[in-house]
Amino acid sequence: MKKTSAVLLSCVMAASMAVPAMADSAIKVVVNGKEVSFTDQTPVIKNDRTLVPLRGVLETMGIKVDWNAEDQSVTASRGNDSAYFKIGSTSLSTSEGTSTLDVAPEIINDRTMIPLRAVAEAFDADVKWDDATKTVTITDSIKVTAVDEGTIT
Repeated sequence: MKKTSAVLLSCVMAASMAVPAMADSAIKVVVNGKEVSFTDQTPVIKNDRTLVPLRGVLETMGIKVDWNAEDQSVTASRGNDSAYFKIGSTSLSTSEGTSTLDVAPEIINDRTMIPLRAVAEAFDADVKWDDATKTVTITDSIKVTAVDEGTIT
């Protein structure tokens, strides 16, 4: 009986600890007042940094994204601004120079996840975090009105 009670108690404790781990799915990202939808991979928090799927946010900002599968690197560009980073590397190369990221980009569920603040700020965006609502708000210095194939307005 004691063994059964101990196992049951362990299961209840393990289940209650799983709830905070699922809290990442509640992270919202808003770019210039528009919430970004994440369908197959939601943002996650690693080492107090929000990682988001690369394309969803950057393309909403009108940033062109080029993935190099051979060396697992990304080049993002918009106008005269650019950013280059590799999966697993904490180096971020931009038009302004090279900086060190707190968290390296990584692949989760076949999606390239990037540290949002560092990359958005590389394109002169203002990034705010609201811990109470788990919301990242990005105010971009350039307002994108439309993204058509090959053309950003």
